[in-house]
Amino acid sequence: MTADPVAPTILNLPGAVLARLRLRGQLAPAEAAAADLADSEGKIKGYWKPAIDLLAQPGFEVIVETDTTDGPQRLIAYGGAAGGGSLVSLLEAADGTATIGWPLGVEDVLAVAAAALGLEGRADPSGVRLDLSVEAVLVLAGFLDGLREAELDCLIQRQPSPAAVIGKAAVRLATTTGLASADTRWLLPALRRLLPAVPALGGSAFDHALEELAGAAILVAQDEALAMVPDFEPVRRLLLAPLATAGVTVAAGPGAPPHWSRLGGLRTLAALWGIEMVGDRVRIGTISEVTLLEGFRQQIAGEIAALAPAAAGAPSETLFCHACGGKVLKTQAYCAACGARLIPTS
Repeated sequence: MTADPVAPTILNLPGAVLARLRLRGQLAPAEAAAADLADSEGKIKGYWKPAIDLLAQPGFEVIVETDTTDGPQRLIAYGGAAGGGSLVSLLEAADGTATIGWPLGVEDVLAVAAAALGLEGRADPSGVRLDLSVEAVLVLAGFLDGLREAELDCLIQRQPSPAAVIGKAAVRLATTTGLASADTRWLLPALRRLLPAVPALGGSAFDHALEELAGAAILVAQDEALAMVPDFEPVRRLLLAPLATAGVTVAAGPGAPPHWSRLGGLRTLAALWGIEMVGDRVRIGTISEVTLLEGFRQQIAGEIAALAPAAAGAPSETLFCHACGGKVLKTQAYCAACGARLIPTS
């Protein structure tokens, strides 16, 4: 049983105010007047108390990182027992200001990733599947970026497109450049944003990645050059021209055992891709919008349940706030509707 839905409230705050709130400090009267979450004396209003508790000591966090033509964005939603199933979101701007939203549900957080990727729930057919090491994924992306750059050069010079062959040195250069670049219009920087850790790609790691790609019938060595297997050309075309990325990470809060899960989405000119880390392997494949949306939804809800077992296992009987009468969970510390501190029941 969950509390009745409450429309989220969005507030813009100076960074200094946010820092004080996260330390549970009292606001100065001037700050309180500028922030609707405190009264004239600087005391937090009851409605916002659960949100401030979550900001100060979250049980878990959901991180949504997106990159589109409008630029990158990183939103964090915090949850835990104090929120009773609701989340508080935090979006920090480059100028030091912050935007917080309370209370939010899983669908509110999901909407951020869905909007970045333009997901509308279409059940388009999917079929391409790759299962590679992180190193192989990055080197493959470097090869494809190098090949695309060569094709663009030929197009500008009005020359025929080159064969799908690049020198190993050029692939190394494209891979190194892509690992350092923030331009997600290229494949390697876009994929790098969706991977939790990027390994060093020294000589041996680079060579092992090439061997793996050869074993997967994607690339083949030709002396000091690398050629793409012709059967991989349809897949390459589906990976051309990244338009947007969205990565969703669910992680345990401070003081909890380390735990995280990550699922990513990549929109290219011709397809939608899902990217998931499974152990030390990367599963990447074309995916329908409805499947990716459901994957994000299950990931967030499933990880919240795993990281907040007390909230997930709340009793099903209906409980009510003693102050406003709104429906509440037994594990809530505050009422999500009015903010009153709840009186424990035996």
